[in-house]
Amino acid sequence: IHHAGKAQWITPRDERLPDRIRIEGEGAVHGRLVAARFERWPGRGQQTAVAQVIRSFADNGQAARETESVVYDLGLPVEFLPECLTEAADALDSLTDEEIARRTDLRSRHLVTIDPQSARDFDDAVHAEAIAGGRWRVTIAVADVAHYVRPGTAIDDAARERGVSVYLPDRVLPMLPDRLSGDLCSLRPNIDRPA
Repeated sequence: IHHAGKAQWITPRDERLPDRIRIEGEGAVHGRLVAARFERWPGRGQQTAVAQVIRSFADNGQAARETESVVYDLGLPVEFLPECLTEAADALDSLTDEEIARRTDLRSRHLVTIDPQSARDFDDAVHAEAIAGGRWRVTIAVADVAHYVRPGTAIDDAARERGVSVYLPDRVLPMLPDRLSGDLCSLRPNIDRPA
């Protein structure tokens, strides 16, 4: 956004757009990064494009502002639908005693997660032990996301829409609600988790 006297305009980042786009409406702050919707495109008798500001990106630091604009430009989903969050909140109920009994118990092995300290989820772990003949047995444990994400559920729909977790400089847009990605599907010390 630029202001000069009573005039206000947008200088777009996209070089394919006009150099100057006049702003309709009030409240645009000089120097602010914004998203805008075209109200009028230059044509015969109209030399200037006109747009209306539809979103102003927080001015809370360059990295955060840039990240917000990337998320917006790519149309990345940020929030989860309420039904998805409800399913995630109820997910622990699916880990019954019967479910635990049908699995191979790896709790006696000293598994070590391989994700970096800065990771939001710890979904991979390894264990190695020497066995007869100078050989090694390696156990690889991967969090059992499929236990919680069932076909046709709101969680499954959200995961399909997102496809992957998106890691940005100052945040993560997870594929699954935090109750799953950061908790139930994270292999944490001394906490039972299906893998």
